[in-house]
Amino acid sequence: MRTDYSFDDLLAEHPYERPLVLDGVPCHGGFVGGRYVSPRTLRRAGAIEAWQARLPAGELAAVLDPISARVPPHFPSVGQTKLLVRHGVTVPLVRILSIIAIVEGFGGEVLRGFSLAMIWGILIGTYSTIFVASPMLIYMHLRRDREAKPAVGPEGAAGAGGVRR
Repeated sequence: MRTDYSFDDLLAEHPYERPLVLDGVPCHGGFVGGRYVSPRTLRRAGAIEAWQARLPAGELAAVLDPISARVPPHFPSVGQTKLLVRHGVTVPLVRILSIIAIVEGFGGEVLRGFSLAMIWGILIGTYSTIFVASPMLIYMHLRRDREAKPAVGPEGAAGAGGVRR
């Protein structure tokens, strides 16, 4: 296995069959065998594998653990981020489509102006939820625990109204 790579080796390009061109503008990367290939990745995967193979056992975790340890505990977890994106986009989209369907199906000229105001309000509310409320929660250190821990009192009894284990 090759373990020595120069700077030029790491930035080497694939021999593209066809470059990526959008609207007449040449972009990075190209196509090989009909599939898009990212730029400067000809030898990158081999270099990463060689680097990982040279690390002593457990050393890769020693490299990655400080990175994950630097994430403040009040930042949203992956699950919370997915929930915010999923519901922060799909719920307003369903509301907008519902308003358009109701107005076009049952409403007249008077309701069309009102529906535009409702759609504008939904768009502003969605923007506020994603780009204003989320950073405020992070700043104020408000978030749910990453892992739910059952409340167990003395003698193994669960918290108020809980079931004994």
